[in-house]
Amino acid sequence: MDQPKKTRMRYNPVRRWTKAEENALVKFLLANRDFERPTAQSYYRQFLEEAGMRVEWKLLRAKVRNMRTRYAKAKEWHDSTSVLSMDEEILKANLLKMFAYYYQFEVLFGGESMAATEFAEESLCTVSNDSCGSVQIKTELTTSPMHSLLVDSAEQTQAKITYSADRTEQIQHKVTYSADRAEQIQHKVNYSCTAAAAIREIYSELQNLQREKMEQDIKMREREMNIREREVALREREIELKAKELEVKERLTLREREVRVKERELSLREREIEFKAKELELKEKLVLKFDGK
Repeated sequence: MDQPKKTRMRYNPVRRWTKAEENALVKFLLANRDFERPTAQSYYRQFLEEAGMRVEWKLLRAKVRNMRTRYAKAKEWHDSTSVLSMDEEILKANLLKMFAYYYQFEVLFGGESMAATEFAEESLCTVSNDSCGSVQIKTELTTSPMHSLLVDSAEQTQAKITYSADRTEQIQHKVTYSADRAEQIQHKVNYSCTAAAAIREIYSELQNLQREKMEQDIKMREREMNIREREVALREREIELKAKELEVKERLTLREREVRVKERELSLREREIEFKAKELELKEKLVLKFDGK
């Protein structure tokens, strides 16, 4: 008979976190790399005191583990074979869309596995009342110093026992994850061989295209040189024709001037001849007049 599946239960209320609060939390995690030590309670209460926030420390721990789960999913997608041929900028944009603090958490938890992160989330949701009580021992206020020392010692001892148990199970999950990771790497190697052959083929096609492009460029340059040579020849011919045209114009101008000078000379000669003719006519009249007397 099948056993009923275990359901997760939330023991902490839902809270909306602002961007500024998330940024402050990530900065605190980066500045305090000794994660959740000596105890998770003291670790998160230190942040709450520095940030001046009035929030239950377990709610803060739930927030961090939720962020680690989101980071682990983004990390698993990043390590998959589907991103091998993806552009670096597109890859970065997708990672930040999946989890805005991916690269900060890569620095913090880059060596841990998704299995360990999921285990941390499950341990948060299915934690028993006894274990919570061992970390959060509620005592009444007393005036005896010895009583306070005993309570603190018991709390630290119980916290160390709980941390050791959690750490042992996390290590076991890491071993399991390492085997899965080795299988993924082998798959990537096989895929890389196929991808390398495809890349070589594409590179060969690119070389052929570049060679054809270079040949076409050479032909185009030769045609451009021929056109330029013809243009230069035409310009020289135009200059030559213009020079001849100017020469002809100058000759015509000189010819016109010569004709005008000759016309003036002829006009002067005609006037001289006419004047001489009138002078002779007058002389004849005078001769005739004297002869008649």
